[in-house]
Parts: sequence; structure tokens; C-alpha cells
Amino acid sequence: MELTVTPISMVDHSGRQLIRIGVRVPRTAHFTLNAVCPAEGCVICSAPAAMSAGESTAFVRLPAPDKDINVLWEVLDERGDAVISLPALWKKPREWTFYNGLFPHGFRASQSPVYTALQHRQHN
Repeated sequence: MELTVTPISMVDHSGRQLIRIGVRVPRTAHFTLNAVCPAEGCVICSAPAAMSAGESTAFVRLPAPDKDINVLWEVLDERGDAVISLPALWKKPREWTFYNGLFPHGFRASQSPVYTALQHRQHN
């Protein structure tokens, strides 16, 4: 059985981060992904995921960490037994801010260095 866990730096408004789970399993089943603190042995968070037999990818949302933490990603079967685990560093996701504004076409072009240089050349 193989496991890859990839936190994606996409955090929704409720503070949950998108996590991609890639796994190769022998049979189709429902699993649980746990993020465990190895130092204390406590489960930080968990989420259910359905996996198809063979190579499978699932996406879950877990509360994003507020700092970089060492975790042990565990996949548990229906009985709660650990099937596979993977130690990793779960990094705090980067914070993004997007701005959307409406500008007339002429305004954007006048801010372009190429446009400004061409206008300067035409006037001299």
C-alpha cells in the first residue's frame, strides 16, 4: 500500500484546508484520514474518505494549522486499525488576498511600461 498526502494552500472561509490523498489500496472501502501529533500521540483532526480499489485520489478538508507542525498522517480502515502511516511536516498555508477591480482599458494601458515608453518616444 502506498500513501501520499498533499496539503494544498487553498483554505476556505471556515479555515479548512484542502488535502489531497493519493493511495493505492487492494479493495474499495471507506477510510479515515487522521493527522496525529507524534510527540503527544493525539489526533489533531480527521476526515472520512472513500477509496476505490487500485490507485485512488480523494480530497478532504481539515482545519488548517496556524503554524508548521510535524504530523503522522494515518489511514484507518472501517475497524479503526491503521492501514498505513506517513510522517510529514504540515506547513501553515500561505495567506492570499485577491483584489478584483474594474478599470477602463485606457487606464490599464497607460500604466504599462511599454505603452508609457512608446508615448514618451512619440512626443520627443
